[in-house]
Amino acid sequence: MKIIFKIGEFSKLTLVSIRMLRYYDEVDLLKPTTINEESGYRLYDIEAIPKLKKIIFLRYLNFMTAEIKEALKDWSDNALIKLLKNKESEIETNIAIEAAKLEKINKAFLDIGEAFMDVHQNVTIKGLESQNVIVLRGILETPDTESILWQQLFDFIIKENIKLPKNYRNIAIFHDLEHKEQDVDVEVCIEVEKLNINQGPIIFRATEPLKTVASMMIYGPFSYNIKKGYFKLAEWLSAHPYYEILGASRQVLHKGPGNEENPENYMT
Repeated sequence: MKIIFKIGEFSKLTLVSIRMLRYYDEVDLLKPTTINEESGYRLYDIEAIPKLKKIIFLRYLNFMTAEIKEALKDWSDNALIKLLKNKESEIETNIAIEAAKLEKINKAFLDIGEAFMDVHQNVTIKGLESQNVIVLRGILETPDTESILWQQLFDFIIKENIKLPKNYRNIAIFHDLEHKEQDVDVEVCIEVEKLNINQGPIIFRATEPLKTVASMMIYGPFSYNIKKGYFKLAEWLSAHPYYEILGASRQVLHKGPGNEENPENYMT
């Protein structure tokens, strides 16, 4: 039995916005597996993910749509090396602007022929108990500005002398129905010893217990590994169709304050 994802579910699992998925369809880069005749919804299966990975990789390196189409016709090592070398020469003419992308290309050379886009992690099924947390929710300009909310919440905790458990956990909950690059609705939560009185945007509450969730632990830099983790989780869900997907939610649990360069991250 093959799992079919609605476009919104596929967007959340792959961290690609609905707008971009529609664009890929319109320019014939990634067509949906099928379209629901009654609703008109685009539907995708797990076999669309490998091609989507390649498109995302080349778009990050600023390849044009026509170039991506040509590259997808021949994804051999030799063809990909030639493609990257051409782009490397182009970047070297404007090194001050394109330095970050040049570094990505150099890393890609080392990864060709290996499981470049894979994450070797195990998915586990477990429950999540209710936790007492202090919460701050806000709309972020971009996904990578989450630290603004964390700083505000920690400043409040220090000012009010809020007691935290010895091995407290931090939770980031993303509330948008799809992956967004701007105006991101994020709720940051920190485990506390007991609930207290709400103060303005700072809320105390107990999280909802979850009986059954698919969970993955990711080690290493968050920004580098999180997207590959979502691809792996989507593949796992397709391979285990007897688990009914009640809803695609995105929670990231940080174990304790952690280290931003090498944290332990739970993704559910």
